[in-house]
Amino acid sequence: FSVSGTLPTLDMVIASSPTEGGSYTTRGTFAQKAAVGYQFLTPVVGAPFTDTWWKVTRTITGSNTPTFGAAVIVGIQR
Repeated sequence: FSVSGTLPTLDMVIASSPTEGGSYTTRGTFAQKAAVGYQFLTPVVGAPFTDTWWKVTRTITGSNTPTFGAAVIVGIQR
């Protein structure tokens, strides 16, 4: 939605775990962003997911207080 700072970059990863506080498995990685944009990830093909814990992690770099306004929506088809 928005981006500010000098040479800002945003890296985001979707991961899941079968237990709270357990080991997380990466389920999707977004391409690095340096400007406002969007991306759809390709669905992961294979066995159905039974994990109940999901998270999105992000890493922002740059200078002059880099910020990104973003939204992530995850859907699981069972």
